[in-house]
Amino acid sequence: DPAENDPEAAERINTDLARTVAEACVLTADSPWAGQHLVHTGSALEYGTASGDLAEDTACTPTTVYGQTKLAGTHAVADVSGAGNLAAVTARLFTVYGPGEHHGRLLPSLLDTAATGLPLDLSDGSQRRDFTFVEDVAEGLLRLGGAAPQAGTVVNLATGQLESVRGFAETAGRVLSIAPELLRFGARAGRPAEMDHDDVSVERLRELTGWSPSTSIGDGITATAVYEEAMGRWPSG
Repeated sequence: DPAENDPEAAERINTDLARTVAEACVLTADSPWAGQHLVHTGSALEYGTASGDLAEDTACTPTTVYGQTKLAGTHAVADVSGAGNLAAVTARLFTVYGPGEHHGRLLPSLLDTAATGLPLDLSDGSQRRDFTFVEDVAEGLLRLGGAAPQAGTVVNLATGQLESVRGFAETAGRVLSIAPELLRFGARAGRPAEMDHDDVSVERLRELTGWSPSTSIGDGITATAVYEEAMGRWPSG
C-alpha cells in the first residue's frame, strides 16, 4: 500500500521482524523452531532503479521506504543463515494479483468497473510488469520451502514474461465484459518511482524447483472473478 510509508514501522516489519524470525529458526539447543526451512518473501522493489534484465545478482538501488527496508530484511536473513545452521531463501515477488487484493489495486478496480458500469481512470498503461497469479506464488513458496538452496539464496518468483498495465487491463476487459470506453487510459498520471526494467530471470527458480509459474493472465483473472463471486464480494453492483 503506497500509504504505508512510515520509515520506523517499515523497518520494524520488513527488517527487524525478518531478522528476529531468522534468528528463532537457527539450530540451537533452546530454539523451539530449530531445523526449520525459512522462506522469506522479498519484493521486486528491492531492485529499485535497476534496469535491463533482472537477475538475482543485479545491483539493488531501491528508492522507496518499502524497497529499502525489504532489502535490509533480505540482507538480515542472509546474514543470520550464513552465520548459523539455517536453510533460508528469499523469494522476491513481483506484481502479484488474484483473490484477496486490497481495494483500489488494479484488478479489484477492474472488477468494480465490470460490476457497476462506471468508468475507470487509468494511467496510459505503458509500464510493464511481471504479473504473477497468487496461486502460482503460493505454490512457488511451498516448492522453495522444500528446496535445498545455499544459505541466504535470493530467488525471483515470477513468470519471466512482462505485460503492460494496459495489456493486463484490456485482457480483464475482455474476460469481464467491460466496454472499452470505460477504461480511460491516460486519465491519471503515472506513479513516481515506477520501475522500468526488462524481463525477470527465473532460471534460478527453475534450477531449484524444476518449475515456474504458468497461469496466463486471462486464466488468473477468470479464476479471481469466480472466487470473488463465490465469496459474495463480486459483482458488487
